[in-house]
Amino acid sequence: MRGRRRIGQRRDADLRHRCAVLSQDLEQRLLLSADPFFQAGRDSELILRASDNALQLFEAAHPDTPIAARPLSAITNGARIDAAGYAVRLTIDSSVPVLPGGIEFDGGSGTSTLAGPSLDTQWTVDGLNRGYLRSPGFLRFQNVENLQGAADNDDVFQILGNGALSGLLHGGDRGFDTLVAEGMSVEHIGFTASSPDAGTITLDTTVIHYAGLEPIDIRTSNSPDSVELDLGQLDPPDLFDEFGLPIGSNDSPTLTPGSDSGSLTFAGSTFEDVTFSKPSKDLRILLGNGNDQLTIASGISLNADLIVDGQSGQDSVVVNGTLTLNGADLIVQAEGITIAGQVSTRTMTGSPATAISTGPSGNIFLHGEDVEVSPGAALYAQDNRAGITSFSLQSAVQVQGDWESKTYSGLKAAATSGVGSEMVLDVTIANGTATVNVVSAGVGYAAGDTITFVDPGDEEYSKSGKIEDATKTITVTVSKSAGNIWLYASQTGGSSFDVDVRHAEPTLLIDGATIHGDNVTLLASAATQNKPKSTVQQELEDFLLEDLKIRAGLIVSESKAEVGVTGNTHITADENVTIQANASSQSDNSATGALAVGVVVAKAQADAWIGSGASVTAGQTLTVQSNVDNASKSKLESDGGLPTVGSVVLGAAVIETNATSRIENGATITAHDVHVRTNVKNNLSIEAAPKEKDENENSGTGGDTGTGGDAGTGGDTG
Repeated sequence: MRGRRRIGQRRDADLRHRCAVLSQDLEQRLLLSADPFFQAGRDSELILRASDNALQLFEAAHPDTPIAARPLSAITNGARIDAAGYAVRLTIDSSVPVLPGGIEFDGGSGTSTLAGPSLDTQWTVDGLNRGYLRSPGFLRFQNVENLQGAADNDDVFQILGNGALSGLLHGGDRGFDTLVAEGMSVEHIGFTASSPDAGTITLDTTVIHYAGLEPIDIRTSNSPDSVELDLGQLDPPDLFDEFGLPIGSNDSPTLTPGSDSGSLTFAGSTFEDVTFSKPSKDLRILLGNGNDQLTIASGISLNADLIVDGQSGQDSVVVNGTLTLNGADLIVQAEGITIAGQVSTRTMTGSPATAISTGPSGNIFLHGEDVEVSPGAALYAQDNRAGITSFSLQSAVQVQGDWESKTYSGLKAAATSGVGSEMVLDVTIANGTATVNVVSAGVGYAAGDTITFVDPGDEEYSKSGKIEDATKTITVTVSKSAGNIWLYASQTGGSSFDVDVRHAEPTLLIDGATIHGDNVTLLASAATQNKPKSTVQQELEDFLLEDLKIRAGLIVSESKAEVGVTGNTHITADENVTIQANASSQSDNSATGALAVGVVVAKAQADAWIGSGASVTAGQTLTVQSNVDNASKSKLESDGGLPTVGSVVLGAAVIETNATSRIENGATITAHDVHVRTNVKNNLSIEAAPKEKDENENSGTGGDTGTGGDAGTGGDTG
């Protein structure tokens, strides 16, 4: 990539002012007001320059012979060049001055291109295929599909209002050219990279294709609902590996805070950096194929869901430093996930560990083959609104009695189910429905408390002053909405080949981290399955007996899942904590031949544990559980054909099972209920059907069949 320079370093001081004014009126302006200068009669490549005190137009193939010319002194009402429906490429030479009335270029119905001068130039697009070069007084264009800057320039391309191009915006070779789309209001921003300096930008339904650019700046006048960053088109098309999986570009993008509090920057070596306005609902990052590594840098704060999809390949996502999603969700799916900093989905001001919530918390969902929350890292999704200063009660309001429809200001709490006091509400009644506004949250209220307010004009209550005499009451319930935290490490393996070995070994280890949410689930799941689609097709012909056929199968499935909590780890859940490992292996083989050999092995191991030094607190139930499902099946059949013996079948089916669930000495557990369980299921089966040699024929009849099986289950609860 070329040397970087801060966007805006060389931007005109009055740029935003000019953009705002021009975008209002140009769409209604009749562009073709200049005097005619040239009209094309065929497809052409043209060069416009000033020479010998005249404005001259040349064909690129004949740069010394002008096809149109006019003295500069004679141009008082501009000069118009009309493509007249032909494909015309017009290049503006750096010698062209600002003329009275300016220059106008109309591309017409053909496919036209405007190429800029060899000077650092500012381009502006303010409508569909319409805009101006340098300034409206220098050159205006319309019906021009393609724009191209000169090589080695530092050009700025501005997209304003409804600006769009149906063709290509090309910054030119080398130089440092930037694309800036700002000042507009959009609901969706899309960025798709297709090469290191090319791609597309989507602004609602408007699509801009670009090439030859460096930084891209898309800062809108509003917060868009959604932003999508897609690296999928960087992947080579129709390129697959030996297993038929797509081969992609190996990208290393980084998401960082932008140059102001309302923006973020997405940067990488395989695509152009893009700075964009923060969305209000969701930010989605698609990594495409290949082995990609996304780094989420420290200091990012969003009021929107952050969704990362690694898609194909062996991808990794690393969260460094602090990531704050105010009441929004974090969803990450990639092969490797590392939380090396602090993630908060809480709505609050202050420290995510201790600050009082001012709203609900979002969820945290991490799904990969290996998930790590590093020592010192933290995941916060709790809602601790008790003794709160601000909260919403609207979803838990009950109205009793015939309240007059009006606003009741400053209603004080008459009773509470807890120990809180001094809550004050403004209540608006309309058709028996109450809308409440918290004037003062009071002190000492906790989640689950119900608070009763009484109509001051309630006659019975006014006389007695006792809450039980009131006929018109409003009851609110203090509720909180903590986020769930779900960490899921999983790996699967499958095969339909007759000789194959498959492994799955996901791990989820929490060592020295802090996790706090509503429900906390730590789950590791391994599953392998080897089931050939048909009988064994491998065939060996003996060099002495051409009709001797050997059928052989070797199937191995091995699954190992581990989830562990150790070290100085602190896990707190308002409701439940679940720590669970699942392992499933299934091997199923069949072999048919004169000599049939089958070996089937299924191994499964599941470990779920809490180690010494860890602290786990569950408001309701703590469950530590391991589950194993192991199946090994072999079916061997003979079609005869061996001299003297008819046929031989040799088979073996093996199962290895290991499941452990434990809480070690030195762990600190606080919960209403604690369950430690181990569940094991084994299924072992062998079927062998040889065919004996017939004394009267080379391949007679006869047979013997044997079956064997073993199945076991086991469990332990503590």
